[in-house]
Amino acid sequence: MKLFCHARIYILLLLITLFSSGCALLSSSPEPPQVALRNSSGEKLAGISVSEAEKKMGQGVRLGSISPAAKGETYVFVRKENAEGLPREGIVAWQNYRGAYRKVTVQIKDVLRSATGSPGETLVFELKAGGRVDAYLETIHR
Repeated sequence: MKLFCHARIYILLLLITLFSSGCALLSSSPEPPQVALRNSSGEKLAGISVSEAEKKMGQGVRLGSISPAAKGETYVFVRKENAEGLPREGIVAWQNYRGAYRKVTVQIKDVLRSATGSPGETLVFELKAGGRVDAYLETIHR
């Protein structure tokens, strides 16, 4: 009888542990439903893209790309409802019309901490003059 009571306690503890782990997985942080590329570089680009950081076995998932990218324009990409979580860092790559290709790694984990996941919330990657890239949240309604 004692063994049966101990087994019930262990099963109950196991169920509580599994339930709390499952709840933690379901309550992931909210993420913006949109990603945008903004060309503030001062020149028209042959192309610009943003993707997650490269993985060990190849390139990361592309979050958005546009070709050509007009000077001063913002291009918004709506994420799928069941999209994988956003990475901790993104890679913005671009090519100008002289053939020069550059890419910059941008840390976004701190930006995402303030995300609410509300409609229109957008993770913006802004390419500025001199090749600097900023990432921030902005509300963009389409």
